[in-house]
Amino acid sequence: MYPKLSRRFRALMIDSLVLVAVVAFSIAIGTSINFKDDMYQSALILMPIILFEPVLVSLTGGNVGHHLMGICIRKVGANKKINIFQALVRTFFKLFLGVPSLIAILTSKKRQAVHDFLSMSLVVVKDPASLPGYEVLDERTESLDYKYPGEVRRLVIVGVYLLLSMLFASMISVFSVSELCAFRQVCSQLESSIQFLISLFFWISVFVLPWLGWSGRLYGARRIRLEVY
Repeated sequence: MYPKLSRRFRALMIDSLVLVAVVAFSIAIGTSINFKDDMYQSALILMPIILFEPVLVSLTGGNVGHHLMGICIRKVGANKKINIFQALVRTFFKLFLGVPSLIAILTSKKRQAVHDFLSMSLVVVKDPASLPGYEVLDERTESLDYKYPGEVRRLVIVGVYLLLSMLFASMISVFSVSELCAFRQVCSQLESSIQFLISLFFWISVFVLPWLGWSGRLYGARRIRLEVY
């Protein structure tokens, strides 16, 4: 049984606050100890930040937000915790992709985010009986009217479209605003409006393209309607 997107989003927000606290604590400890070699001091600061979530997930089955929201992380095809390598991969892509990674939950069969797919993990409800019925979801069944491309192909196509949208936004910005505006933020009203529209286009793309791609609506990985006889 799988949690709703809203529950996972709340868990993500809690984990974001926890990460801020871990970063602050790590910097405070790291700067209070003086090493002759700056590399050791940098490692002391960075290692807790990098390893906090992967270690917690691999040992306890979830981060702080997961446990508070009554959900946990499991291996695909096995009711057991993911290993430290999977947890590292999951955390990296979770931080790299951010909130847009969660959009895939709206269309994926096992309610997985992109970072779940890439780490071969699932987020499930610990105790379905403890939550209201509307907070607990079954596995999604894809429409029998369509044949969908493979999961890896859909992920690759989404990545290509996101890269193209970023390049398009960058090109529009280069040719439509002056260097003074681009690098020193001294912009005319028209340039400010153009920059706002470019940012709006980019962020809409970040959220919409993963949804379109995973539901088989982007060229390159489109779903095929099956003939009904």
